[in-house]
Amino acid sequence: MKELVKSSLQSALVVNDVEINLIVTSELLNSYGVSSDTAEDGLTALDLLNSGKTYELIFMDNKMPGLSGVETVRKARELGYSGKIIMLSGDDLSDETQANEDFDGFLLNPIDANRLEELLSGLFSNLQFASSTCATEQTAPPSPDERLMRAFTRDANSVLADLAELKATGKLTEATAKFHSIKTALANAGFAAEARTALDLEQAGLRGDFAYITANLDCFVEALKALIPDAQDDTQESSQENTQEPLTDGVLAKLQAIKDACESYDLRGADSSFADLLDDSELASSTRAFVEEMRDLVRYNCDFDEAAEKLQAKIQAKIQK
Repeated sequence: MKELVKSSLQSALVVNDVEINLIVTSELLNSYGVSSDTAEDGLTALDLLNSGKTYELIFMDNKMPGLSGVETVRKARELGYSGKIIMLSGDDLSDETQANEDFDGFLLNPIDANRLEELLSGLFSNLQFASSTCATEQTAPPSPDERLMRAFTRDANSVLADLAELKATGKLTEATAKFHSIKTALANAGFAAEARTALDLEQAGLRGDFAYITANLDCFVEALKALIPDAQDDTQESSQENTQEPLTDGVLAKLQAIKDACESYDLRGADSSFADLLDDSELASSTRAFVEEMRDLVRYNCDFDEAAEKLQAKIQAKIQK
């Protein structure tokens, strides 16, 4: 029997400001048995590198708020990072960017699985498909569509809120980056027509055609809202939660139990506490969505630290009210 040789790619860092893109990239890497950490911006990525974390590979988004992908990579190299870096972009990259010696490869988003395999196989030896090792036998993951739609909903709601604010303040000149972000989220969620509309709006912003954006923004917003399951007015949702079910002492205690399990890296304990809380049929919809997000972080990203931090913030915010 042929002995399997360990791949030279074991861990990766995925940097992207769009949650659904983080999930899709991490899941593709997971199919090769590669564990991955995620960062939503360049500064967070640099903090992880400064903390002593080691990665054989970094997937770097090109366009992000704050530090761009190119700037983040330059600083990472200055910190001494010598591993492989793949640039991920929702647009065709310029010749100058592709000639940047800090990068070892380039991929367009949404990622083509065949192109990814070709690129990784050229950069790392003994690469092979493998199943995830984080989730336990008792914690079968939700379907990819379910996870992606939860992430897409959070991404879409965030962009909708930003666009509403920019429209109200007359700052549509700042909307181009929002169209770019939601364009890749739409593509990864399988909404090709809407992704094309977002691309048209992004390109209009890049050429300064804000009359086009003004004329088409409301239609795009309504189309985006229609893609969100059970979409409703934010004010109405907030009002319903406040009148129907605040965070009770019982819910707070269960959130605390989950946080304690996360701080102890106790997957079984966390899973039991998640199930206990989600079994509550009276749980407010926004609280349920938050708990499901934390469960995804723990079960499928193995990110106990981030889950514990977010749970602590949620608990503390309630206590201070």
